[in-house]
Amino acid sequence: MTVTSAPTRFEVCDPDVLLRGTKAGVVVGDLLTPTPSPSDADVISSNDGRPVRHES
Repeated sequence: MTVTSAPTRFEVCDPDVLLRGTKAGVVVGDLLTPTPSPSDADVISSNDGRPVRHES
């Protein structure tokens, strides 16, 4: 998992975005940066940095 460039889209510090973006942020964020979440930690660890395709 390479995190070289910081995602500009996720540079939002709105409380509302942070709350709703936790779920949506993991879908994209788990490809860029692992989001610290109990349930998502299992998903990220099982991926082991491989490309994941999320269909929502």
